[in-house]
Amino acid sequence: MINNRPGFLFWGRGQNHATVLNLPSSVLCVGGVHVRTDLADSAGNPGPDDCSGGYSFHWSANYLAQRGLSAGDLVCCQYWSQDAAASGGCGFTDALMFVLAP
Repeated sequence: MINNRPGFLFWGRGQNHATVLNLPSSVLCVGGVHVRTDLADSAGNPGPDDCSGGYSFHWSANYLAQRGLSAGDLVCCQYWSQDAAASGGCGFTDALMFVLAP
């Protein structure tokens, strides 16, 4: 990820494959009702722009319980982030899909 850029995690319980109208080079892969996490910074090197940044999210037991998620649930997620070089100035990462285990 590009360093020092804001971004947030989108997640939901369904799959999708839709091009976002104002972001023709980006595909939103999360379907159904979306949940958005708080804004995070990609961190990385102090500058200039490079790809030393990254995002992470801790799926704590408390977070899962508050959102009504439990073992066996399917979760689809991907990050949105700012990217001045991308069409529309932002984009989505590749998606990840997983099933919660006990």
